[in-house]
Amino acid sequence: MGRTRSGGQIPPEELDRLFREYAKTRAPEIRDRIVAQFSGLVESVARSIPNTSEPTEDLVQEGYIGLIKAVDMYDVERGVKFITYATHLILGEIKHYLRDRKSIIREPGWLYELNQKVSRAIDQLTQEHGRYPSVAEICKEVNIGEDAVLEVLRTRNTFQVGSLDVSDEDEESGRAHRLDTKKIRSLQHSTLELPVEDRIVLDSSLAKLKSIEREVIEYFFFRDFSQTEIARRLGVSCNYVSHLVRAALRKLRSSLAREEQREASLRLRAEIERRRAQLRLIEERGARDDLTGLRGLHYFEERLREEFLRAERYSHELAALLIDIDGLAQYNRRATAAAGDEALRRVAMLLGTNIRRVDVVARLEGGTFGLILPQTGDTAARLADRLVKRVAQERIGATSPRGKYLTIKAGVAVYPVDALDDAGLIEASRRALNAAREAGGNGYVRAHALFSGLRATGTPSLLRSALAATRAAELE
Repeated sequence: MGRTRSGGQIPPEELDRLFREYAKTRAPEIRDRIVAQFSGLVESVARSIPNTSEPTEDLVQEGYIGLIKAVDMYDVERGVKFITYATHLILGEIKHYLRDRKSIIREPGWLYELNQKVSRAIDQLTQEHGRYPSVAEICKEVNIGEDAVLEVLRTRNTFQVGSLDVSDEDEESGRAHRLDTKKIRSLQHSTLELPVEDRIVLDSSLAKLKSIEREVIEYFFFRDFSQTEIARRLGVSCNYVSHLVRAALRKLRSSLAREEQREASLRLRAEIERRRAQLRLIEERGARDDLTGLRGLHYFEERLREEFLRAERYSHELAALLIDIDGLAQYNRRATAAAGDEALRRVAMLLGTNIRRVDVVARLEGGTFGLILPQTGDTAARLADRLVKRVAQERIGATSPRGKYLTIKAGVAVYPVDALDDAGLIEASRRALNAAREAGGNGYVRAHALFSGLRATGTPSLLRSALAATRAAELE
């Protein structure tokens, strides 16, 4: 049996009773208790998957989805042990995720290499600039034309398999872009395989070959002639052509290896500097908040994007909460900064200990916290209410039994009811949080309760703009 987060075990008889009660009531707190009981099973199954390059945390997240499905569908009366039933669903969910991460149709080698170059360039430029790069920046990084980059970006879904259940109209509206190799294999793309400096080195090495060897290399690699066609053109046998290709390649490898050795120290030094710059960037962004020990804003934005994509892929609900300590700036001025820090630590501890293991809590800025609740819909409002009441019970900031204490506000938004994407979730929850502030006291507001029909969209910068607006409001 799995173990709960606190290390305790639920007896088998009690577990059966919980399953029967959950089958009747569908109470989320019962499901959460059962899921927590088998959290160790999810991690065990995820770590047992061999030969995968995916992060274990991602596999665990997918495993929890399978565990939740197992809890929802398990029938005690069938006489099957839940741990056996859950293991199959957890493993199946992880394998389904791994299949989705792989391409079923094999794309051409040259296009695969091009895709990898463009992907690496996008990742590197995003880390360097803190934003998604423009097409011009990608072109400069990989040294190819804009038409080629745009064509590659448009055709990334070409080698994915669609559903047989999709109607003709849906197929027409969502048809993958047809690959146009003429645009990719154009003169603008001629420097794809080798940048200018590498072409100079190659030309120098080719010049050292015999004339017949150069001719064979040109026919075989640059004009895509077969060995039979080359033999017919040169008036020699196919075996001799094969010998010339091997000999020429052996000489080129030797020549290029010597050139690479001369440049190895420079490349190594450049790579070291690049890694140092990446480490500095990671340190500046701050993986964890020093005061509360929670994750920071950058991590919250990335995880919200990942969870949204997962919810969109599997047609699940996803909830986002923004929780704010109202009047924290005034409290810091009235009391001391140390007292404000202690208030933040206590709120962070209460939030972290009253959510599920699969949920994410982060300190975004100042007294604002963000929560990500995968596979959560209307029950997110109940959780917000429970969190607000739990923090209010502590009377944080009160100097006497009847003294004033810090109030807690929360804004709740759910995908796809209140928003259609991750940025929309942030905007909807921000508006709900502002409505909760206007109401006064401890409380929360669900987005659609005030903004019926609102389906906000926007950019990830909305969260940073919302936090800036929050700071301005506190200073006033």
